[in-house]
Amino acid sequence: MLQENTENRDDLLATVLSLTAEAAALEGRIQMLREELAAVDARTGAITESLRRLAPFDADTSADSAKAEEGRLRFAHGRRRVDIASRGCGRPATGRR
Repeated sequence: MLQENTENRDDLLATVLSLTAEAAALEGRIQMLREELAAVDARTGAITESLRRLAPFDADTSADSAKAEEGRLRFAHGRRRVDIASRGCGRPATGRR
């Protein structure tokens, strides 16, 4: 009976030591993941700020593109339609595909 109690204590001690080591390893992994998340968060913030700075540029570019398209349409008014997508660059559209 005494030997049985000693074995139980040894098993219990081994289990506690094993769980303690596993907990320490998991805590280290958690810390590493927190650091990686912080780095991703910082990178996301930097990208967001870059996009925010580009937003006014994109709005200006869109307005300029719309004006250029309007001018192109005015220029093309009265000319024979050219369908670049279906016929190839610079060929007059025939209405057939």
